[in-house]
Amino acid sequence: MKRFYIQKTSWPDFFYQGRRYSLTHLDECRFSITDHKGIVREVVVTFSDHCFTRKYAAGDAAALVYHGSSRRQGYFSFDRYAHSLQLRTYIEQALNGRIWNAGGGNYSIIPTVTRGGEKLLYNIVFRLEPVTGLPVDLHMPIRTAYLCEQGPPRTFGEVRFRHLVTLRMQKKHPKEIWNGRRRIPMLT
Repeated sequence: MKRFYIQKTSWPDFFYQGRRYSLTHLDECRFSITDHKGIVREVVVTFSDHCFTRKYAAGDAAALVYHGSSRRQGYFSFDRYAHSLQLRTYIEQALNGRIWNAGGGNYSIIPTVTRGGEKLLYNIVFRLEPVTGLPVDLHMPIRTAYLCEQGPPRTFGEVRFRHLVTLRMQKKHPKEIWNGRRRIPMLT
C-alpha cells in the first residue's frame, strides 16, 4: 500500500468513449532537495484536478464532466491531461534551476513545451508551505498547470528553487519585483 501524507488517495481514473485515462501519475510524490544552507529538505508534492480539468466551454458533452473536481463543474481536458503526464519531470528539472515568483505566495515553473509543432510556455503554479507533524519539511501543492496561449504569464522576478526552499522554511517569501526591467518567461 502506498503511503500518502497529505493527498490520502489517488484521483479516480476518467473514462470517455470506451477509453480509460489513468491519473496515477498525479499521485502524491516526494523529493529531496538541498537548500541554500546545505540542509537536505524533504518535499511532498500534491496535484490539483486543475492540472487535468478546465471550465465549461460551449458544446462540451456532459460525459466530459469530471466528478470530484474542485471546480463547480470541472470538465476533463485532453490537452491538460496530455501535458500533465510530464509534470513530475518538469518539477525535477526545476529543482536545480530557477522558478518564477507569480505573486501572492504563488510560484511558477514555466518550461517550453510543444503542441502540434508550436512552442508554448506551460505554467505550473504552486505554493510551498512548511509542514509540521510529518516526516517531510514542505508541502508543494500544484494548484494548476496549463498552456500559456495568450503569451507569458505575469511574474514578479525569479529565484533559485533551493533558495526558495530556504526562505519558505523560515516562513518568508522572496521579494516581488514590479519594475518594468524585470525578466519575464521566454520560449526556449
